[in-house]
Amino acid sequence: MLGADRARRLLVPVQRQNGTALVLVEAGSARAEVRPQALTDRTRTMGDITFRDAIGTPVAADVDAVLDQVALRAAVLTSADALGVTERMLEMTVEYVKQRHQFGVPIGSFQAVKHAAAQMLVQVESARSIVYLAAASVQAGHPDAHLHAAAAKAQVTAGAAEAADTALTLHGAIGYTWEYDLQLYYKRAMLDRVLYGAPSAWNERIAAVLDLVPER
Repeated sequence: MLGADRARRLLVPVQRQNGTALVLVEAGSARAEVRPQALTDRTRTMGDITFRDAIGTPVAADVDAVLDQVALRAAVLTSADALGVTERMLEMTVEYVKQRHQFGVPIGSFQAVKHAAAQMLVQVESARSIVYLAAASVQAGHPDAHLHAAAAKAQVTAGAAEAADTALTLHGAIGYTWEYDLQLYYKRAMLDRVLYGAPSAWNERIAAVLDLVPER
């Protein structure tokens, strides 16, 4: 679980004979042990949780509705994080290609480099529109919030991962080093892509909602 090592309380879905219930459990006790796990993305923390006869407080709520909202908000927040990561990688890349010289000129003057940077900019601006729409839609409880959140998670995080590869290519060997911050954003973009479900899983959600096959 992401951030489990810093959590004070855990909202746990529990299967019962009459369905699923939500229970609030205090974290960090012997009955709810949290074991920190290392991630490649060192800017985040994660932990495995083991429950041993844990005692919790039942939460009166519509379980399906709560879990559905948690999923949508997680999708939007992860997409927003990926947008920020992509924008920062673009800024770093543009700054770098203006400074690095080959054949006596900045590599940013090469057409192939310009095209790659322009594609990153397109990704940033399109991602911004998608994320803003999805955030407003989920916040307002729009009927199509499921579609908007799913589209944001699928498209924005996938685009961020592609932009990360482009940024790394344009930086060359320095982009791989621990001393250069691009490696932090690269790892974050790659984790955002698969966090809470890969783009393919969210595309499946979209396909399940839309009438893609006409009735005969």
